[in-house]
Amino acid sequence: MIRRVAVAEGDVVKAVRLRSLAADPSSFASTYAREAAFAEDEWSDWAASDASGEEKTTLLAMRGRDPVGLVAAYRDEREQNLFHVVAMWVAPEVRRAGVGRRLLGEIEAWISASGGEWVQLRVADQALAAWCLYETAGYRPDGERSESPHMPAVSLVSLRKRL
Repeated sequence: MIRRVAVAEGDVVKAVRLRSLAADPSSFASTYAREAAFAEDEWSDWAASDASGEEKTTLLAMRGRDPVGLVAAYRDEREQNLFHVVAMWVAPEVRRAGVGRRLLGEIEAWISASGGEWVQLRVADQALAAWCLYETAGYRPDGERSESPHMPAVSLVSLRKRL
């Protein structure tokens, strides 16, 4: 089941996000050490601010009561019809079961319902499964590429899709 994060689920966001950073450090522009140092109120604020509204959201993939995936999106400050998808992650034990595709589909549906026409995300050039997911969902490179701030051998490639 995919659902929007609830106001009081800062602890859930923290657990999934830190697990993602520990499991797949080369896939993100942030690090486990950096985010593990966040104060508890930062996690609470993340959940509370993403639980409602049309500017940003976080969605959780649940297997029973256990969170097994996460994706977040926020509206671009300058281009109101552009949304950025961030923090996309699926737990290893449920990969290849369609969870990533469902998370991506649900976040795109939320973006569209919030007035978004374009979606942008970044993918690590070495994350082949993620590349495949995004490519089959219609995302294409937009020409932007940057080096990972903490993994010198990894590039982050920007992909876009028109909804």
